[in-house]
Amino acid sequence: PEERALVAGFIINKFRGDAAQLDAGIRILRERTAVPTLGVVPYLEDWRSDEEDSVTVTRSGRVGRPGAPLRIVVVRLPYMSNFTDADALAGEPDVDLRFVHAPGEIEGSDAIVLPGSKSTIADLHWLRRSGLSAALQAAAAAGTPVVGICGGYQMLGRRILDPAHVESACDAVDGLGLLDVETTFAAEKRTLRVEGVVTVSGPLGSPGAAVSGYEIHMGRTVLGSRSRPLLRLRTAGSCDERPDGALTGAVCGTYLHGIFDHPEARAAFLNALRAARGLPPRAPAEPAVDDIDRLTAHVEAHLDLEAIERIVGLP
Repeated sequence: PEERALVAGFIINKFRGDAAQLDAGIRILRERTAVPTLGVVPYLEDWRSDEEDSVTVTRSGRVGRPGAPLRIVVVRLPYMSNFTDADALAGEPDVDLRFVHAPGEIEGSDAIVLPGSKSTIADLHWLRRSGLSAALQAAAAAGTPVVGICGGYQMLGRRILDPAHVESACDAVDGLGLLDVETTFAAEKRTLRVEGVVTVSGPLGSPGAAVSGYEIHMGRTVLGSRSRPLLRLRTAGSCDERPDGALTGAVCGTYLHGIFDHPEARAAFLNALRAARGLPPRAPAEPAVDDIDRLTAHVEAHLDLEAIERIVGLP
């Protein structure tokens, strides 16, 4: 009975066919339960949301365009998170984007993305066991741009300290040594929407170029003398600025998720790769219609929103 009292309405979702065929059933449902049906949402064709987790990414999966001139690889970490950071790159017509898990798959790439991780230290150990750590170091030494995001940024540094054993039983672990930074894990997770600018010329453009995205991490990273801050960020709606990320040569890292969703940063990154290939620059591809906006409009058109707002106590 206590659970029955919580049920305020039914919504029939992903319905295929003529919704009028449900009228009699909806009437009977109301008579037997005294609970209204608040709408019938038809199945939405050709809709693709961001996947919930990286289990949907196939091992060594190509998600870009075969034969495209720019080959960008994303290291498929066992505990990879926020893998949609690369979605905007995959949407560019001249990018062949691949998720890779073996050292040989990095060879010949124009750029490498080391993504976020739900278990940074475990993924760092895996990079060493798999031989990918040596392959990343060799690629960076050859001048291939390497971009680390969040956990990937932490792995690119000299050391990761975990004195409170937030992630593992290790007090400290050596990183890949490609950035002169040191990260200390903290128990409190930082979750912020942020915006800002590039502070130094590098893979993400020239100083002053705009960036935006979000942070969600548990590490605090300190730069050494051989790395320069990559970005200057502020929490959305705030005026207080702080440095973020690091740059050493062609290697950079940042805590900023969604950075390639920003047109200026994506265009700067890809045009630098095009220039290295002798290709002319081009504007970023127009984004597809936002599937979340499309779903929102679809649901709004088929639900009794006034009734729902009353149920949840909205004015």
